Amino acid sequence: APADRKAAAEQKVCAVQDTIRLGSMGAPVKVTVKGKEVFLCCPACKGAAEKNPDQTLKTAEGNKGKQ
Repeated sequence: APADRKAAAEQKVCAVQDTIRLGSMGAPVKVTVKGKEVFLCCPACKGAAEKNPDQTLKTAEGNKGKQ
């Protein structure tokens, strides 16, 4: 969806593995963590995102707007 593409482009990197750019491993995976949508590089990161939700959200927010 266009809104998801925009949000993923703003986040730029995986919310779990912050050295992997979104889209470099296929279509980003959208998950909801503590009521907020974030994007991951692949389905394998979903478990880690759910296991450590605070760090996942911090990483996702921290990478918004970076080059």
